Amino acid sequence: MYYNSLRYFQIAAEELNVTRAAERLHLTQQALSTHLTKLEAEYGTAFFERRKSGLVLTPEGRRFYEFAVNALELEERAAADIADIRHTRSGSVTVGTTMTRAVTLLPEVIASFSQKYPAVKVSVGITTYHHNELEEKLLSRELDLIIVPVTITPPSTIAAHELERSWFCLSIPRAFIETILSPSETLRGFSELPLSRQKERILSSGLLGRIPFVYSAKRVAQRSRQFLRQFAPENPAVLDLSGCENLFGAAFCGHTAVFTHNTLIRNAVSDDGAPEQFVYYLDAPEFPFSISVYYHQDTRNHAVLSFVSELTDFAQKRRTPPPEEFFASLD
Repeated sequence: MYYNSLRYFQIAAEELNVTRAAERLHLTQQALSTHLTKLEAEYGTAFFERRKSGLVLTPEGRRFYEFAVNALELEERAAADIADIRHTRSGSVTVGTTMTRAVTLLPEVIASFSQKYPAVKVSVGITTYHHNELEEKLLSRELDLIIVPVTITPPSTIAAHELERSWFCLSIPRAFIETILSPSETLRGFSELPLSRQKERILSSGLLGRIPFVYSAKRVAQRSRQFLRQFAPENPAVLDLSGCENLFGAAFCGHTAVFTHNTLIRNAVSDDGAPEQFVYYLDAPEFPFSISVYYHQDTRNHAVLSFVSELTDFAQKRRTPPPEEFFASLD
């Protein structure tokens, strides 16, 4: 390879003696002399003056020595960088996803991935509108991978792995459940009741008729309205939001009950052992839907493959089985 010739020249220029240079390079003197002669012939000039006392660099040789040293240093750094990328010690991953998934899925995955691969840069591009933009950028290789609901049939060049399934649910903050408890009852005790008993208590208390509800116009509007007509027909406190991101914020502020997907609600447990959100699954034939990661089949970016592995491992650990329905089928 050309870099071998540069290495031979560098050692010869440093030793200025063919015998010593050949010994350092583990070559015969004749082999080294042949390499140097071919290199000079390639550039059409002499790099050395051959004298009885040894070699002397010509002006061209001194200049070529500077070039050889710099080129070999660059080659060494390139080889180290390539090895780092191959072993995921460095590199980059560009991820495209929706705002919702960026908030609910990626923070934990990126934190875990960055602990394992601290020198790999992860960049996230977010869209709040259609998935088409992300799909086009994946196909044009502007993005290494995308995480979106399953809305596309990917071409054969794209690999896909399901990360999680989402079901339609009602999330009621603990503050509202507290209002229907007896003086001797605890939130934890209520959360441990059978679902049928929880449903009976919620409906008999009239809770659903006097708490505010939020749902998203984009995805769950029809089922949300059906539920409200059936179980809370007189409730005026209903807000129809245009985006899942606003709905997501409303769920965690604890001021409203929310119709959403179970993957948007992470049911944290408080110090008293009761959940922050009481999540009840609803029957909806159009659900569940899947969230998947898509990436190029032929990718040789080891950082991308490691990130996909981190995603799938994380999703597998938190994947839940199909839920028990809380409310009966909505007509």
